[in-house]
Amino acid sequence: MGVRYEYTSAPFGFYSNAKADTNNWAPRFGFAWSPRPTGGFWQQLLGSDRFVVRGGYAISYDQVFQNILLNNSRNYPAV
Repeated sequence: MGVRYEYTSAPFGFYSNAKADTNNWAPRFGFAWSPRPTGGFWQQLLGSDRFVVRGGYAISYDQVFQNILLNNSRNYPAV
């Protein structure tokens, strides 16, 4: 479990008049579970300590089309 803070601003002032976004706090959660079957069909199917279920959840923030602007501002001939 955790929290992430993300600061988003305009990419070097290029191509955008977007203002900085400073209130982006978001939760993070992850888990891993390894079932331990004691025999029978499930132990044959899952194996002994070999099967793991993993998952996660997160919220992230981005300004509209910010990724496109960043990619364009960091490629030739803009750089």
